[in-house]
Amino acid sequence: FDRDLMLWMRMDDLNSSGQPIDLSIYGNNGTFFGNALINSTGRFGNASWHDGAGDYIDIGVNNHNFNWTDGTNFTVSAWVYLRSTGPAIQTAFSNGGRNAQGTTLLVVQTDNSAFFITRNLTASLGDNLEAPSSLTLNAWNYVTLVRAGNNKTIYVGGVAKASNLEGGGNLGALYDLRIGTEATGVWPLNGSVDELVIFNRSLSLSEIKALYNATANQYYNNFTSLSTGQHIFRG
Repeated sequence: FDRDLMLWMRMDDLNSSGQPIDLSIYGNNGTFFGNALINSTGRFGNASWHDGAGDYIDIGVNNHNFNWTDGTNFTVSAWVYLRSTGPAIQTAFSNGGRNAQGTTLLVVQTDNSAFFITRNLTASLGDNLEAPSSLTLNAWNYVTLVRAGNNKTIYVGGVAKASNLEGGGNLGALYDLRIGTEATGVWPLNGSVDELVIFNRSLSLSEIKALYNATANQYYNNFTSLSTGQHIFRG
């Protein structure tokens, strides 16, 4: 809505070279590296497939669309399938790292926890938000990460699982935006990602639930306090 959808990667849309296409107006298209590929095992149609050996989809170096600064609102949402074998720590999406500037999202450990990690330029500010034992192995999990000001929340299946007030700091984007590995090349995913979307605003709980229940309900949201004029909605 009004250019707030920054990335929409359905994993069903490929260009003539077989690379994944972003359906947002920003054209943040991806490039496969390693053994990453698209197959028909998605939550809806196709999904990206990762073998846990370091393959990933790259969505650009220092992508200015994801220069999230202190207090910036954003939402990241995706269906993630976690296989029962693989590295103890895995990453579904990242443009940073545990000890590097940026944001690491959906980091999964052997106890099936989801992490929402943010770090500033020197990695001196930020924090790790954890939702313990919130994910299910060998199944599709719908995970949404919301940042509203400096408040961070992890939702799984449209239900808030953890929330906190982070330390803050300029997150920036020193690294590639990647699907399937942490931005510096560690914590690879052994699983799949489908329907990855990124908004430059904080979605409401009703919007998150509408996306989660998209097969049963049409998306609906009442946008209030809008100025008179033309507004653009993409969906």
